[in-house]
Amino acid sequence: MSNRPAAGSGDGTRPATSGGVDNMGGGESFSGKKTAAGEDVSGPAPPERMQDKRNDVEATKQDDSAAFGLTEDLTPESNREPSEGAPAPSSDAREEAIRRAAYDAYQRRGGEAGHETEDWLEAEAQVDRQAGRERG
Repeated sequence: MSNRPAAGSGDGTRPATSGGVDNMGGGESFSGKKTAAGEDVSGPAPPERMQDKRNDVEATKQDDSAAFGLTEDLTPESNREPSEGAPAPSSDAREEAIRRAAYDAYQRRGGEAGHETEDWLEAEAQVDRQAGRERG
């Protein structure tokens, strides 16, 4: 058996990494040129294809990248003082509420005729009390 090293076996010439992505450096372009000091000349990484596209709410509204159109509205909202209460209902809405309440009173009474004015006045007072509670 010979003790001579095998010539050209490649021992010691292979890279020490596994060859996977763990041996990749930062993104930069390689030019193959060297500076006067002997360092590699490199520059910034080449721009990616979609890098210049705006990636914000306005862009997502256009490019359908937000699922079901769920985009956050980034319009600033200032703090507002609390309101004075609920606005008074319009006269049409008030009258409709009184009609419903008067009809409910008529039905509770069993449909007996002759008490329509009382039912109306009671319903009117009830609707006004409820509106006062909502405002106050």
